[in-house]
Amino acid sequence: MQAPRILIYIILGAVALLIVLHFIDTRSNLRAMSKLLKESQKDLGKALKEVDSARQELSSVQNDMIKFKEYTEEIRNRVYVIDMDKRKTENRNEQEKRVLNQNLQKLKEFLDQKDSLGYKHIEITDN
Repeated sequence: MQAPRILIYIILGAVALLIVLHFIDTRSNLRAMSKLLKESQKDLGKALKEVDSARQELSSVQNDMIKFKEYTEEIRNRVYVIDMDKRKTENRNEQEKRVLNQNLQKLKEFLDQKDSLGYKHIEITDN
């Protein structure tokens, strides 16, 4: 009867050894998973910092774009004002030129008239 009992103890010892080995392996796996989880948390923290940095950079770029748009609008408005001033000046110059030509024509007509004795006041030649 001793042989079956020894065999049972050997089997129980083997089972206990397997349970201990499985427990050690499970514990080792848990440590590895814990380590991987910590590394993942660090990587996630780095990724979140990069996302925040990218958001700040994007915000900065958006602010620069808004400033650039305002700057181009200001330039466009200045160009419009300058163009309007130029048109006003050209129109004024054209009006003055017409008035001067009319006055010159009147002067020519006056000078071409003969006085009471039949003489022209002054002879005008176009140059």
